[in-house]
Amino acid sequence: MTDFSLLFVLSLSVAVPHGNGELATLKFEAQPGTIHPVLTKELELRCSVHNSNWKFEKSTTTTSFLQYFTTKQPLWNDTEKSNDTSNVQSSNSQDQAEFSRLLSLVVTKVDKESGENETIASVTGCDTPVIENRFVNTLQVVGSTEGSPVFGEQGYLTLTWDSPVEKDAGYFICEAYALNSNKHPVSLSAALQISALQPQISDLVSYISTNDKYILDMKAKVTEVYEENQKLREQARELAFQNDYILNRLDRLRGQNSQSGRFQCSYSTYIDFNPPFNSTPKVILSLASFSFSYSYSYSMSLQSVSNTSFSVYCSNPSGSTQVDWFATD
Repeated sequence: MTDFSLLFVLSLSVAVPHGNGELATLKFEAQPGTIHPVLTKELELRCSVHNSNWKFEKSTTTTSFLQYFTTKQPLWNDTEKSNDTSNVQSSNSQDQAEFSRLLSLVVTKVDKESGENETIASVTGCDTPVIENRFVNTLQVVGSTEGSPVFGEQGYLTLTWDSPVEKDAGYFICEAYALNSNKHPVSLSAALQISALQPQISDLVSYISTNDKYILDMKAKVTEVYEENQKLREQARELAFQNDYILNRLDRLRGQNSQSGRFQCSYSTYIDFNPPFNSTPKVILSLASFSFSYSYSYSMSLQSVSNTSFSVYCSNPSGSTQVDWFATD
């Protein structure tokens, strides 16, 4: 499918001829050249002026210039369009002309009943291409007479039909109008005949085969995405578990009751917790300081612990024996 995107550049692009004797040629292309209704997903007509004597030059005047960039990607189920150029039908103008300034490009179609040319779309200057009322909502158009994404093109006009039908086929004419270096009007024209053929059995088989391949490719892609999604879900669950564990630890730390103090050791010492613990805490004792001037034997033991208090027994206490304690639940 041909994908069109727009790029707005703040500069005025001016067509300036260089050199002498170079003539312009009008090229008219169709892809595909034959429509198979239902099977053909896209019909593209492209009219372009080829002029090797023409190039962009940017002036210092700042204004908005509309430039179209075209990216072609083959449709997954398009049996008509591919990288194979055999699908392309092309026609060049029989004559050449000096195009100093391209004024407009017009694509018309011969009406089968009246035999008259009916304008489909046109582009003039750097204005947005115009689609005639009868064809609005049936096709898309891009183009410019002030330049082209393709090197050596002085201007272009591209018409695209999605899922073309039999009535979209016919005899098409592209006309280019310009001024030469003497400011005299000149023009070129080229024509194409687009046919419509009902699909044959071989076409249907190819179409179904392409669809089957697409479905298989999509199934494989869905399976790949599903498996990747399962891995991501598992990683998310693991991260959620780790996060809950960390939050629980933080909650425990926030709610943890820790108390400490110092007391003078005697034969039996009782220390009350304030406030009491919800459960029996762990109590740690350490000798803080003591002093003596002769041989001294000393021992200290934790006698009992409850959620409200604990008791300590000290043997041979001296008046300077100090004990630090720490309790936590």
